[in-house]
Amino acid sequence: ALQAYVRNACLKPMDNTEVHSPNKVARAAIFLLHRALRDKVFIVYSTAAEIIRYFFCDFVCGRVTTPEISRSVDRLLPELLSKSGDTTPRIHNMAVHTILTLADCKEVRSLNIIPVHLTRVLTSSTHPRLALSRLEMVEQLIINHGISTDKQSGMTCRVLSELGASGLHHPAEAVRKVAEKILIQVYKVNPRIVRKQLPPDDDITRRNLLYRQLMQEFDKIDLDHKPETFTKSKLVRSGSVSSANPATSSLTRPSASVENTSNLMITSPESQTASSSPSSGEFCTPALDESCDKQCIFCMDRSEFFTEEGLNIHYWKRCPMLTRCQHCQEVVEVSSLNQHLLCVCDFRKLYKKCEVCMNVILKENFEDHRKSTVCQETSCSRCPLCFVEVDKSEDWWHEHLNGALLCSMHPRRKYVKSKSLRTKSPDLPEFY
Repeated sequence: ALQAYVRNACLKPMDNTEVHSPNKVARAAIFLLHRALRDKVFIVYSTAAEIIRYFFCDFVCGRVTTPEISRSVDRLLPELLSKSGDTTPRIHNMAVHTILTLADCKEVRSLNIIPVHLTRVLTSSTHPRLALSRLEMVEQLIINHGISTDKQSGMTCRVLSELGASGLHHPAEAVRKVAEKILIQVYKVNPRIVRKQLPPDDDITRRNLLYRQLMQEFDKIDLDHKPETFTKSKLVRSGSVSSANPATSSLTRPSASVENTSNLMITSPESQTASSSPSSGEFCTPALDESCDKQCIFCMDRSEFFTEEGLNIHYWKRCPMLTRCQHCQEVVEVSSLNQHLLCVCDFRKLYKKCEVCMNVILKENFEDHRKSTVCQETSCSRCPLCFVEVDKSEDWWHEHLNGALLCSMHPRRKYVKSKSLRTKSPDLPEFY
């Protein structure tokens, strides 16, 4: 009945003899549609979704005032967003289709309500299905409408890059994949803002599985847009500039990870002797050292099980040099766990650095920590697990986390001990 009434109202010519004003009709219709969206019977829900699309695309145009349209969208959008995270595919798909249809309506699009709701920053506690639906709809809005320069639109480069960066830290892999796609789309428009939301592009960052693939995609985009500049920067980064040019050789630094070696370009010996300019030489890809195959770049262990998938499992569960953040579940190096908790983690506001003992402590436990015997004045950093004073050398960390003097609070002690047993008894099987 409501559907027939709305259709008749749309076909009826506009005049001043109507019994009810369009605003009153809209308010009454939205009240019923809001209740129908929450109905458990699918036919009621699907009919409500169809009427909503017809209502905003045909009825409101030229009839309903802008404040009433805004009020109507604000009333229905939370219910539609909730349905977009439903486990039933047909309910989910219909909600997503309805939201995107509303976003395309001229009267609704000018209000910028839907993009602002969809581009709110995600947290690790956001339900995976809801987060995935939101990011997929944002990706579709970018394809349909593009990235805007209007600060009120909710679709600016800054807002989208913040959304994508928050999606990268979500526990669900599907959410992280869509977040990567959004960041890549924004990077094509404004690389500087996207880079600002991410850690610096160095060898340490590229060790993180989360950022490695994303940085490689950025490199491809840079290569397409600025081939000459990109090639020169890659040469400086890989340390392949000829030593005949001292001004640039001081900027070079070696690559620390095996994965990056295949992406770096170096000049051939003939071209280095022929010219000191990095852009005039021929480029070739260095062959990987076979001894580095199937080797963990953190703990330096080797195993025949260290394929690409095997290394991912090793990093995630067993590598003694790595650990998982108890809040965001991101895998980080133990040596940089304090920095992660203070600067990167979604729950960084819960932590505070003690200026006396240099430990990073939960704010709610900070007063108790100051009174404890652990809080002793020191000038150097401490292990974030057992609070032992740290020698900054990598050998110390390797011995502390993977050696005989194993960290007493290491969450992966069981793996390290089992590895030492396998060393003494080679017949025992390896589980990587």
